[in-house]
Amino acid sequence: MSPQDRNGWIDLLRSLAAISVALFHFNEIPLSVPASAGPWQEVWRHGHWGVGVFFALSGYCIYVGWSKPPSAGRFLSRRLQRIFPSYWCSLLLVLALALSVKLMTGVNDVTPLPDSTASVIATVLLATNPLTPIATINWVYWTLTVLLGFYVLMTLVLLGPPKLRLLLLAGLHGLLCTADAILNPLPTGPAFIVSCWPVFGVGLALAVFGDQRGTGITMLAVSALHAVWAALRGSAPADYVLVAIGTVVAIALLASRAFPRWLAPVAAIGPFSYSLYLIHVPVGIYLAQRFLPDRFTSTAGLVLTQLLQLGFCLAAARLFYLLAERPFLPRPRTGADLQPA
Repeated sequence: MSPQDRNGWIDLLRSLAAISVALFHFNEIPLSVPASAGPWQEVWRHGHWGVGVFFALSGYCIYVGWSKPPSAGRFLSRRLQRIFPSYWCSLLLVLALALSVKLMTGVNDVTPLPDSTASVIATVLLATNPLTPIATINWVYWTLTVLLGFYVLMTLVLLGPPKLRLLLLAGLHGLLCTADAILNPLPTGPAFIVSCWPVFGVGLALAVFGDQRGTGITMLAVSALHAVWAALRGSAPADYVLVAIGTVVAIALLASRAFPRWLAPVAAIGPFSYSLYLIHVPVGIYLAQRFLPDRFTSTAGLVLTQLLQLGFCLAAARLFYLLAERPFLPRPRTGADLQPA
C-alpha cells in the first residue's frame, strides 16, 4: 500500500496503542525504583488499554473489505494470510531465543515451551488461551486468538444472502452485546468471543454508520447501551469497551481534519505496529531485559532506560516487518487501509 493511501489518524492510533502495550509490559517486570518513579509506572500500568484501541480499529477497518468481498472463503483466506505468516515468524523468534538461552546457560528461563503434541498444534494454530487452557508462549498471543474469532464470525455472516448480510451483521452485534450483558460468559472457552465482540463491534458500528446510516445508528446505540452497562458492571472487559468507545469518538472527530505533519514521525510506526506488537515481548523483555538494570536510583534513569528499550524494539520491529510481515501482506482490493490492528 502506498503511503498516500494510508490514513494518518488511524496509523497514529495504531502507533500509540502499540507503544502503550509495550511500555505496559516493560513495567510489568519487577523493578526496584524510587518512589518518584511511581507516576511513570502508574501511567503505563494502564498501557494494556491499547488492546482495546487495536480491537476497535480492527472492527472499523475491516468493514470495507468485508462489505464487498469476492467470497466468504476469499475474505477469510485474506484475513488468515494477514495474521498467520507474521505470527509463525514470531514463534520462530521466541523459539530461537529460548533455545539460545538453553544452550548458553543450560536452562530455558525465557518462556515455557509446548510440551505435548496437543499444545504444539494449539500453539501453531492459535488455539491457545483464551480458546483453550493451553498457555501462550508470548504474552500478546491471546489477542490474536480473539482477533481470529472475530474474523470467523464476520466470515459466517458472509455465508448469508447478500441482501441480508448487513441486517444479519447488525443482528449478530445486538445478540452478542446482549448475551455479554446477560450471561457474563467465562473469559476462556468457546464463548470467549462473546465478551470480546463488543470491543470490535463499536468500531464496526462506526464503519457501518459511514456506509448505511440507519443500520449504523442502531448498532452504535446498542454499543452505547452496552458500554453503559459495562461501566456499571465494572468487570474485566469494561475498560476495553470504554477505550473502544473513546477510540471511535476520536476517529469520528478527527476524520475530517487534515493530518498534521508534526505527528508524522509517530504515525510512521503505524505500518509496522503489528510487528512491534508481536515482538516487543521477546525482543524487549526476553532478550534486552537481560542486559538492562533492574534497580534504579532515579526516575530519569528508569525513563531513559525504557525509552532506549522501546527504541531497540522499534528498530527490531521495522526489520521484522520488512522480512517477515510485508512479504506476506495481501494486496488491498481498494485504496482503503484494510490492515488489521
